[in-house]
Amino acid sequence: MIFMAGLQVFFAPMARDLESQRARLDIDRVTGALFHELTNLHQYTLDWAAWDDTYRFIEAPYPEYVESNLGDPTLVNLKLDAMMLYKPNGEVVWGKTWDQETGETLAVKELPLDGPPDPGFILGVALGDFKDPYSGYSGIMGTESGLMFVSVRPVFRSNLTGPANGVLLFGRLVRGRLLQNVQQLVGVPFAVFWMHDPKLSDDLRDIADRLTVDEPIYTREVSDSKLEGYTLIPDIESDLSILVRINADRDFFNLTAATFDRAMSYASYLLTAVLGIFAFLVLMLVLRPLARLEAYVRRVQSQPQLEKLDLPKLPRDEIGKLGRAFYQLLCQLQEQSEKLREMSFRDELTGLANRRAVIGYLDERWRLALEQKSDIAIIICDVDYFKDFNDHYGHDMGDEVLKEVASALRRGANKRLDLVARYGGEEFLIVLPGADLHIGEQVAERLVKRVYEMKLPHHFSQIAQYVSVSCGVAAGSPGEDETKEEWIRLADEALYKAKESGRNRFAAINPADLRRVKSSGSYNSVNP
Repeated sequence: MIFMAGLQVFFAPMARDLESQRARLDIDRVTGALFHELTNLHQYTLDWAAWDDTYRFIEAPYPEYVESNLGDPTLVNLKLDAMMLYKPNGEVVWGKTWDQETGETLAVKELPLDGPPDPGFILGVALGDFKDPYSGYSGIMGTESGLMFVSVRPVFRSNLTGPANGVLLFGRLVRGRLLQNVQQLVGVPFAVFWMHDPKLSDDLRDIADRLTVDEPIYTREVSDSKLEGYTLIPDIESDLSILVRINADRDFFNLTAATFDRAMSYASYLLTAVLGIFAFLVLMLVLRPLARLEAYVRRVQSQPQLEKLDLPKLPRDEIGKLGRAFYQLLCQLQEQSEKLREMSFRDELTGLANRRAVIGYLDERWRLALEQKSDIAIIICDVDYFKDFNDHYGHDMGDEVLKEVASALRRGANKRLDLVARYGGEEFLIVLPGADLHIGEQVAERLVKRVYEMKLPHHFSQIAQYVSVSCGVAAGSPGEDETKEEWIRLADEALYKAKESGRNRFAAINPADLRRVKSSGSYNSVNP
């Protein structure tokens, strides 16, 4: 009995450490998901800020723009609680603040409809030098109406020329459906609090005081069944004023305690029998399984990333239940982490890989092509006259066209190792491992044909009555002194030639031919 009690004293802190580690992982997933939502909002703001109609509206407001683009359905579709258009001096051109979930008007003191926002510096940061269409600012703003995701972007023309003539602001209140969606994604109940809220409880203020640079996460046991974890994240002014709280159950710890209680009961019964049998049973049924389980836990802790390791063979008793419960917990954590990782590599609009994902994939395939001296093809496709489509049909229709084009490109490049990605805006990049120039040209021709055969109307195209794409191909076996960035530029050069030749077509470059005659300076590298 004394031995079992000592074993419980030894193992209980380890169970608490694992419980605390799980809470820290939950906090990281929650804060990561919140900032992912903010990043998505910042991208939507860019799509609306670079638009000829918005640029003209700020210069001279006209009612048609308001009727077509600033109605309640648009704000609901964008999930916005605030939308403001400012001149560079902070004068409001148009603005609305409301609760998009209830449809009721909401006065946000920090976003007045007759003056600049508070804090006002975000307009200056967004405008920058009035020349960079990708400048901007985003963050979580504390307001009297609650916390709000805020994104500001300078307003430019559709072709990204300026100078900027104003600022567009999008805002989403951090509550209701937004919090529900994030919670459903990460699978962790949580709440967020603003430290400057006068209604904030003294208990939460005391907890915030415990958080430091050295100890940015604090956990506490609320009850036998609940554990809370806390951390502070920065607001829009870079002040650590937003407190995040997660709620985790203590099933794992309680199962550990119950396991030891049951084990101690077994031990008391065994003590009535022969000590030798008791010692043998303790060794086989408790110590060895616990040793294997402890070794397994230490292996998991030593992994640089959250990975599933095969569970050691355990008996079908409470110790086995404990091990399997830990394994199930590990599987759940990995599955949720994989979901977040997939989000960071996926384009939200089209469902394709995003720029970050395709660059990583191209790095890997480029290295293999150099090692194995094999072929690889890079194709860049661009939707023809997409700015004209957006300007006349609107962003919502433009988004639908990008989805359809993405689907057609994915079907056209369908080998197991082929990767189709949204490279930016209306531009797509396709990587074809093992494809030479001939195969790359065949795939590019198929992509151009499939998009056009969808017969998506485009009455403002200068070349056809349907939506079309132009493609540039660079393919072959890469040389040791060449880089993937050079090949991407070659594919882009071929794309430019395809556009010059009339669009709705492809053009190709053979880098090997270019290498052989580069010194002569007389080679025309593009084969339309």
